[in-house]
Amino acid sequence: MDQPGKLPCLEAKNSGRQNSAKSIPAPRFSLSQISTYRSSWEEDLRGLDASPMGAVGIWLPKLAEFDNKVVLRRLRETELSVSSVSYVGGFTGSNGESFAQALDHAYETMFMASAMKAKCVVVTPGSRGRYTAKHERKLVTQTVRELACLGHELGLDVAVLPMRAELSRRWTFLHSIEDARSLLADVNHPRAGLAIDSFQHLSSAADVLELGALAREIKHVQLSDLNLDDRTEYSRSLPGDGDLPLLELVSSLQANGYRGYFDIQVWSRDVWGQPHEAVVQQCDDWVRMVQMAIGAANDAMVVGRV
Repeated sequence: MDQPGKLPCLEAKNSGRQNSAKSIPAPRFSLSQISTYRSSWEEDLRGLDASPMGAVGIWLPKLAEFDNKVVLRRLRETELSVSSVSYVGGFTGSNGESFAQALDHAYETMFMASAMKAKCVVVTPGSRGRYTAKHERKLVTQTVRELACLGHELGLDVAVLPMRAELSRRWTFLHSIEDARSLLADVNHPRAGLAIDSFQHLSSAADVLELGALAREIKHVQLSDLNLDDRTEYSRSLPGDGDLPLLELVSSLQANGYRGYFDIQVWSRDVWGQPHEAVVQQCDDWVRMVQMAIGAANDAMVVGRV
């Protein structure tokens, strides 16, 4: 198959201008429903509606039992924004779906995400599947471009998530940021960009600098903390409970032009065992700390210019 073939792609060029502001804009945060894995959809909405984050990252399995109209109505009854919808993909056939099934699901999700007024849809294209490596690469490139073209029509970004090889399972054959950037260079559409996961891609101050330099290529950021001596699939922790320089990452990305959400997304059995209210409260406290730190840094810059 040479063409996914659902939508004729319109040419769209990235004409974004550099932000000349000296101060760091206030970052936007959300809490992914993955972080509250054992909580219900209703608990997520009630817990976040009064949160200073004010936004939710939608995890599709939590919506499976609800009609789309019910989901949209309940969202409208709150004041919550939707940062992202996760995940679409499996285009290589690695998760057992055919390409046609995976593409249909992606299209349905894109339209649902648009109705939610989400910022982006996160894509995990699938690991090595039933095709040759060359054919897989071509197929995924064309499919991501097609979804980006649809996003152009819907006002929605497509964020491609690379994952470390030892953690990627059936999720993706893109095992580094450079792998994803290479694919996105071939996609060549301004609505398609990177999704960055601090658990996957952040360890040190050097990583903060490297990711900051990519800020304008990034469409979505997933945040979780970890103990650097224990990087296993479920060893993630809530922000502030680990070793990662998350505040520095948020500040660097904001200062370099990133304007998407920072979605607190924690795959952790320990976190999933905590009461919903405790998880939201700890995230709220950390978000307030970040906002105060960035505000203080901006105040210091103003004083320094006087």
